[in-house]
Amino acid sequence: MNQSSHSDFREYSYSEIRFLYGAFAVVCFMSSLIFAVIPCRSVSNCLADASEWRDHRVRFADHMVHMRRALTDTRILQMAPLFCLVGMTTFFTLSIYPTTLIFNLNLSKNVYLPACYLIVVGIGNVIMGILIMAVSKRLPYFGQIPSLFIGSVLIITAMILALLTTPISSTIRYNDDPTLLIEPSVEMSLLIAFLFGMADNCINTSRTVLCALSSPDQNTQIFSIAKFFEVKMACILMVIAQWMSLYSHFVLVALTCTIVGSYFCAT
Repeated sequence: MNQSSHSDFREYSYSEIRFLYGAFAVVCFMSSLIFAVIPCRSVSNCLADASEWRDHRVRFADHMVHMRRALTDTRILQMAPLFCLVGMTTFFTLSIYPTTLIFNLNLSKNVYLPACYLIVVGIGNVIMGILIMAVSKRLPYFGQIPSLFIGSVLIITAMILALLTTPISSTIRYNDDPTLLIEPSVEMSLLIAFLFGMADNCINTSRTVLCALSSPDQNTQIFSIAKFFEVKMACILMVIAQWMSLYSHFVLVALTCTIVGSYFCAT
């Protein structure tokens, strides 16, 4: 059996490990601090105000009863494809495509590319959030179907670019295969990351708003059910991803986008 040389692996010093986990701890602390200082005052036209459970405490047993009712609510079950779409796109954005950056020998020499990719995804997410907030002041319904449509177009565009610039088998093994049309590059990978970030914000914003509007008296339960479907879909894809090529991921996401878009446009 061939043994990999010692130089094939990246070794981290204790100071680097401490810095990494220290950064995680700081981010977690800042996140908790932000949630702690978020104002709890009522906001005009806030969707959360529609909930009849907002002004008094609800026991755990009552939550379970509401959850059971929500799971059998046809309005919520009809949104299951949207929840699955969020799980698919999140899994592809944060797991599958970054894997291709490592497995593609043309890009694997850029050791910091996966980190830069995730930073650009975050930048795209924030920029799209600012745009949606600005446009929603003029178009109150922009966060619903328009955001879902824009997010679907962006995610499909990004995946088409990924198909054209990434060897098909890069999702499952190391390779130096030719691409379909465009040679892989750092710049193209970061552009795809930016599109993924913008699409993620659009789809998640639309999901949140549509959930709140479809069942305003079950906001807590519908959010929990949405996360359940999203995580389940991501887990399923995690298991079968070892047999899925880039084509398979593209077809799955494109088909789900078409189903979700057709349903909400029709209703």
